[in-house]
Amino acid sequence: MLVEVKVSRSDFLRDKHKPHRQHGGLGDYRYYMCPEGIINISDLPDRWGLLWVNKRGHVKLMAGHICCLVGNSWGGNRDLAYFWKHETDMEVERGLLAYMLHRVGDPDALLQEQRAYMRMSTQQATRINELEKLRREDSTTIYRLRRLLSKNNIEDPTNKRFRDESNLLFDL
Repeated sequence: MLVEVKVSRSDFLRDKHKPHRQHGGLGDYRYYMCPEGIINISDLPDRWGLLWVNKRGHVKLMAGHICCLVGNSWGGNRDLAYFWKHETDMEVERGLLAYMLHRVGDPDALLQEQRAYMRMSTQQATRINELEKLRREDSTTIYRLRRLLSKNNIEDPTNKRFRDESNLLFDL
């Protein structure tokens, strides 16, 4: 199944005349997906389905072979689903698959790298939580020390005015 996403009507209309749209192609069943109302059923090429996405992100099936599968009772009308099927160019599909695998490289190596990044991310999140806990503990300690200084009528050494007066003593 192929789903092509269009975000504007002009993009859809421009795409209609591309040479690779004329014969063969990818996917046994093909759909356009677009924001609600950009493409109408009457605009569709033969045997193409249509999926609308509303502002809330919900997908609404407007046309396509799936309509035949979910229609009448349990099995729908599977006989009609066949009419939506396209002839696919298997060589093009294999070529695209080979190209995508080549771009990805070794899938196992990619998976291992992804797992390593996930481990590192988890470790960093744990460390951030530990540091945040230490910061809260330090803030509590500072608050308690300032209250103790104030209770005993001792000037807070971190107070700017106190530091300025202390520097004057050393300047003498």
